[in-house]
Amino acid sequence: MTHQWIAKLHSGDGRAAVAVLDAQVRPTFVKEAFSACRVTRGTIVLVDCAPAVRHARLIENRQQPELVTRDMDAWAAYLKGQADALGLPLLDTTTANVVESVAALRTLVETARSA
Repeated sequence: MTHQWIAKLHSGDGRAAVAVLDAQVRPTFVKEAFSACRVTRGTIVLVDCAPAVRHARLIENRQQPELVTRDMDAWAAYLKGQADALGLPLLDTTTANVVESVAALRTLVETARSA
């Protein structure tokens, strides 16, 4: 599925200067999809927060308490470990509100575009 998403974004009509794919995907899968689709300018960013904050957001904001599980916590820890091992940027939203988080993402996008 990751390859399909990246291929669709990459083969767009060319009007978008930036495309953002929001997904919980192994970074190595994204790197493989970039390579397969010949994406030469792609950046992977991990958006993360503390487990307690994630739990509260899932329960209160998203009304999805069934997602607060040990498996979800393990998956988040795995993704954070992979991001660290691959030297990927981390956007920690633990203490940020939505406006602050979007502003931080925008800064990361602008930095990637100028590189």
